[in-house]
Amino acid sequence: MNMLLIALVIGLPWLGALLVLVVGDSKEKAQHTLATVFALAAGAAAVMLLLNASKDTVINLVTGTVFGDFTFLADGLGVFLSVIATLIGSLAIIFSINYMHGEASLGRYYAYVLFFIGSMTGLVLTSNLMLMF
Repeated sequence: MNMLLIALVIGLPWLGALLVLVVGDSKEKAQHTLATVFALAAGAAAVMLLLNASKDTVINLVTGTVFGDFTFLADGLGVFLSVIATLIGSLAIIFSINYMHGEASLGRYYAYVLFFIGSMTGLVLTSNLMLMF
Protein backbone atom coordinates (compact mmCIF):
# COMPACT_ATOMS: atom_id res chain seq x y z
CA MET A 1 0.00 0.00 0.00
CA ASN A 2 2.75 2.46 0.92
CA MET A 3 4.57 1.72 -2.34
CA LEU A 4 1.52 2.76 -4.34
CA LEU A 5 0.92 5.85 -2.22
CA ILE A 6 4.55 7.02 -2.54
CA ALA A 7 4.39 6.48 -6.30
CA LEU A 8 1.16 8.49 -6.44
CA VAL A 9 2.46 11.33 -4.28
CA ILE A 10 5.53 11.74 -6.47
CA GLY A 11 4.08 10.70 -9.82
CA LEU A 12 0.70 12.45 -9.91
CA PRO A 13 2.12 16.00 -9.99
CA TRP A 14 4.61 15.01 -12.70
CA LEU A 15 1.89 13.37 -14.78
CA GLY A 16 -0.29 16.44 -14.28
CA ALA A 17 2.54 18.69 -15.43
CA LEU A 18 2.94 16.69 -18.62
CA LEU A 19 -0.80 16.73 -19.30
CA VAL A 20 -1.01 20.49 -18.70
CA LEU A 21 1.76 21.01 -21.25
CA VAL A 22 0.08 18.67 -23.75
CA VAL A 23 -3.28 20.46 -23.46
CA GLY A 24 -1.69 23.73 -24.58
CA ASP A 25 -2.32 27.37 -23.80
CA SER A 26 -5.39 27.60 -26.02
CA LYS A 27 -7.46 25.70 -23.42
CA GLU A 28 -6.92 27.76 -20.29
CA LYS A 29 -9.89 26.32 -18.37
CA ALA A 30 -8.66 22.76 -18.95
CA GLN A 31 -5.20 23.72 -17.70
CA HIS A 32 -6.66 25.21 -14.52
CA THR A 33 -8.76 22.10 -13.95
CA LEU A 34 -5.97 19.60 -14.65
CA ALA A 35 -3.46 21.40 -12.44
CA THR A 36 -5.92 21.64 -9.57
CA VAL A 37 -7.11 18.03 -9.82
CA PHE A 38 -3.62 16.53 -9.96
CA ALA A 39 -2.30 18.71 -7.13
CA LEU A 40 -5.27 17.87 -4.89
CA ALA A 41 -5.01 14.16 -5.78
CA ALA A 42 -1.34 14.18 -4.74
CA GLY A 43 -2.35 15.93 -1.52
CA ALA A 44 -5.00 13.30 -0.83
CA ALA A 45 -2.47 10.51 -1.45
CA ALA A 46 -0.04 12.21 0.94
CA VAL A 47 -2.70 12.44 3.64
CA MET A 48 -3.51 8.73 3.17
CA LEU A 49 0.22 8.01 3.42
CA LEU A 50 0.21 9.86 6.73
CA LEU A 51 -2.10 7.18 8.14
CA ASN A 52 0.30 4.41 7.04
CA ALA A 53 3.65 5.86 8.10
CA SER A 54 6.37 3.33 8.99
CA LYS A 55 10.15 3.17 9.24
CA ASP A 56 10.54 0.37 6.70
CA THR A 57 12.00 0.99 3.25
CA VAL A 58 9.14 0.96 0.78
CA ILE A 59 10.79 1.41 -2.61
CA ASN A 60 14.34 0.24 -3.31
CA LEU A 61 15.85 0.89 -6.75
CA VAL A 62 19.19 -0.89 -7.13
CA THR A 63 21.61 1.36 -9.06
CA GLY A 64 24.97 -0.23 -8.36
CA THR A 65 27.81 0.39 -5.96
CA VAL A 66 28.78 3.92 -6.98
CA PHE A 67 25.67 5.73 -5.81
CA GLY A 68 24.11 3.11 -3.58
CA ASP A 69 20.48 2.12 -3.76
CA PHE A 70 17.83 4.77 -4.35
CA THR A 71 15.37 4.21 -1.54
CA PHE A 72 12.11 5.82 -0.53
CA LEU A 73 10.52 5.36 2.86
CA ALA A 74 7.41 6.62 4.57
CA ASP A 75 8.81 7.69 7.92
CA GLY A 76 6.93 10.17 10.08
CA LEU A 77 8.89 13.33 9.27
CA GLY A 78 9.09 12.66 5.54
CA VAL A 79 5.39 11.91 5.27
CA PHE A 80 4.49 14.99 7.32
CA LEU A 81 6.64 17.20 5.09
CA SER A 82 5.16 15.63 1.96
CA VAL A 83 1.68 16.47 3.24
CA ILE A 84 2.77 20.05 3.82
CA ALA A 85 4.45 20.31 0.39
CA THR A 86 1.46 18.92 -1.50
CA LEU A 87 -1.16 20.91 0.38
CA ILE A 88 0.75 24.22 0.18
CA GLY A 89 1.40 23.52 -3.52
CA SER A 90 -2.28 22.78 -4.04
CA LEU A 91 -3.22 26.03 -2.34
CA ALA A 92 -0.75 27.91 -4.53
CA ILE A 93 -2.34 26.42 -7.65
CA ILE A 94 -5.87 27.19 -6.43
CA PHE A 95 -4.87 30.79 -5.63
CA SER A 96 -3.22 31.25 -9.00
CA ILE A 97 -6.35 30.23 -10.95
CA ASN A 98 -7.74 33.73 -10.51
CA TYR A 99 -4.38 35.48 -10.25
CA MET A 100 -2.88 34.05 -13.46
CA HIS A 101 -6.08 34.28 -15.53
CA GLY A 102 -5.25 35.47 -19.05
CA GLU A 103 -1.46 35.30 -18.68
CA ALA A 104 0.75 34.00 -21.46
CA SER A 105 2.46 30.60 -21.01
CA LEU A 106 0.06 29.51 -18.30
CA GLY A 107 0.77 25.85 -19.04
CA ARG A 108 4.46 26.33 -18.40
CA TYR A 109 3.70 28.00 -15.06
CA TYR A 110 1.44 25.15 -13.93
CA ALA A 111 3.95 22.57 -15.17
CA TYR A 112 6.73 24.20 -13.14
CA VAL A 113 4.60 24.28 -9.99
CA LEU A 114 3.52 20.65 -10.42
CA PHE A 115 7.09 19.52 -11.14
CA PHE A 116 8.15 21.36 -7.99
CA ILE A 117 5.48 19.61 -5.90
CA GLY A 118 6.55 16.20 -7.21
CA SER A 119 10.23 16.94 -6.72
CA MET A 120 9.73 18.27 -3.20
CA THR A 121 7.80 15.18 -2.15
CA GLY A 122 10.47 12.96 -3.70
CA LEU A 123 13.09 14.93 -1.81
CA VAL A 124 11.46 14.48 1.60
CA LEU A 125 10.55 10.82 1.09
CA THR A 126 14.00 9.61 0.04
CA SER A 127 16.52 8.14 2.45
CA ASN A 128 19.49 8.39 0.07
CA LEU A 129 21.62 11.53 0.26
CA MET A 130 22.70 11.20 -3.38
CA LEU A 131 19.11 11.00 -4.62
CA MET A 132 18.25 14.01 -2.50
CA PHE A 133 20.73 16.09 -4.43
